[in-house]
Amino acid sequence: MPILEQRCIKCHGGEKTEAGLSLKSYATIMQGGKDGQVVAPGDPASSLLVKLVVEGKMPKRAPHLKQAEVDIITAWVQAGAPNN
Repeated sequence: MPILEQRCIKCHGGEKTEAGLSLKSYATIMQGGKDGQVVAPGDPASSLLVKLVVEGKMPKRAPHLKQAEVDIITAWVQAGAPNN
């Protein structure tokens, strides 16, 4: 959550959320957005969230995530995206 709070909430967590996706809480992350699920627990290759940060497409209007941040998000999804 700290990475998402620092780097993603500006566009995906306020009153207006890009693509209908709120990354403000575990429940909303797992709910997904207007394009559907963004996290496939245990499967980073099928997780849109992982794909977009790995490819550097997110965040759009901010510096790309550092590799260590991408690795943490990928590992979290690989571990089953636990609510911790």
